[in-house]
Amino acid sequence: MSGTMLASRLLKKAIGRDLPARVGDFPVLGITADSRDVREGYIFVGVAGTQMDGADYAVQAVEKGARLVISHRAVEGLDALVVEQANVALAKLAWTFYGIDDLQDEGKLTFFGVTGTNGKTTVCYLFQYLANKLGRRCARFGTVEYDLLTEKVEASHTTPDTMQLGKLIRRACDNGAESIVMEVSSHALDQGRATGLKFSHAAFTNLTGDHLDYHKTMENYLSAKTILFKSLPTGGTAVVNMDDPSSAKVLDVTSAGRIGYGIENPDAALRAKDLKMTAGGTTGVIEYEGRKFNFHSPFIGRHNISNVLAAVGMGLGAGFDLEAMVGLIGTMPGAPGRLERVPGGTGFEVFVDYAHTDDGLENVLSSLRPIVTNRLIVVFGCGGDRDRTKRPRMAKVAQRYGDVVIVTSDNPRTENPERIMDEIMEGFTPEFRGGVRVEVDRAKAIELAVESARAGDIVLLAGKGHETYQIIGREKFHFDDREKVAEFLKRRTLKASQN
Repeated sequence: MSGTMLASRLLKKAIGRDLPARVGDFPVLGITADSRDVREGYIFVGVAGTQMDGADYAVQAVEKGARLVISHRAVEGLDALVVEQANVALAKLAWTFYGIDDLQDEGKLTFFGVTGTNGKTTVCYLFQYLANKLGRRCARFGTVEYDLLTEKVEASHTTPDTMQLGKLIRRACDNGAESIVMEVSSHALDQGRATGLKFSHAAFTNLTGDHLDYHKTMENYLSAKTILFKSLPTGGTAVVNMDDPSSAKVLDVTSAGRIGYGIENPDAALRAKDLKMTAGGTTGVIEYEGRKFNFHSPFIGRHNISNVLAAVGMGLGAGFDLEAMVGLIGTMPGAPGRLERVPGGTGFEVFVDYAHTDDGLENVLSSLRPIVTNRLIVVFGCGGDRDRTKRPRMAKVAQRYGDVVIVTSDNPRTENPERIMDEIMEGFTPEFRGGVRVEVDRAKAIELAVESARAGDIVLLAGKGHETYQIIGREKFHFDDREKVAEFLKRRTLKASQN
């Protein structure tokens, strides 16, 4: 970090602007867009957000010690530096302040981005595993955690806010990272949180209905995703899922090299074929440019093989050897809360998964359906204050694959959980709806599923995956699906031993 960089040099280097004449030069001790975090010697950047305008807090920031205000508009009584896009200025200042742009320019740091509705977390875990095994020290940023090589930080967002991201990338580099693989969310792309990071390679997993509470239309949602690919250099690589029709529009906007991957699409250059799936994993053949290699993956489901291909595709872009990568597929670790098996069932299996969209739920259930020998029990809910359109769609998917369906609460936030469940119930046919169990208490719903499971059943708890909390109102309470399952499995086993 360049904590002693003078403001004049920082501004010129990062955004090509001069320090306002009436502002004396000073060593920059910090940069923030949150007036509550301002300290003496800071630069405050007033960013226009979706709910409030940071420029409204500029005077308060100066009173707390900010030496310079940068804003998207003039601020009365202050000699603010006005820029067209304050969010972009913030990002570029962050990369310069933490020395990230220098590391990139010197070839010491390579960025890999992953975007799409589903699969981002798994692809990042898999790529990091490949990179580290093949001698490229790689840190990881995503929904579950930020892995900085020698330390792990609990994730606050899929893609952190700009200044936190800059600080954490710097820490990862100080810990020895040569590359970063990052989930780049549509929100982060739309809000410019990663603007100015020079991604060399990026993967697009898929696009299905989600986040329409924010983006409003699927066109806007896809447009946000394509921002990542517009920024790729001609020497970079766009790795896209050819089984998803949105990939064509992603390829239209990029000048980078391209690797299309897929299972179904014969036009995919990197393809998985002859797949055979059991409860123990998946076998098949990976083909690329005339080369063929047999593989075994510990993962269940075609969507997970697609995720493997995305990671391998980014590896090819980075120059990794295909045969070496295929040889590592069999030992790849799964991401927490992604079709994660919870041990302890007697004659039946319990899985926890983060699936919180209709497409995600279909991917998981269609993977479990062929391997279940009795009933498929599905427990799910939908988050509050989020895209409401997917609620009935998720019900339709649960009905299509599930033998027993239990609708419960997820993270209701400020919405009435019973109203959320009512909107889910609208997606079931009248005939099926009568057999759906409704239990607003998620712990009781999990207990019901575990207690009712029989030999040969598979129980899926969908929606929360790796999460260790439940948000009710504006409060966050400790809640972990995996812990609850383990508790109820232990209780069931104890009860059986006493009979």
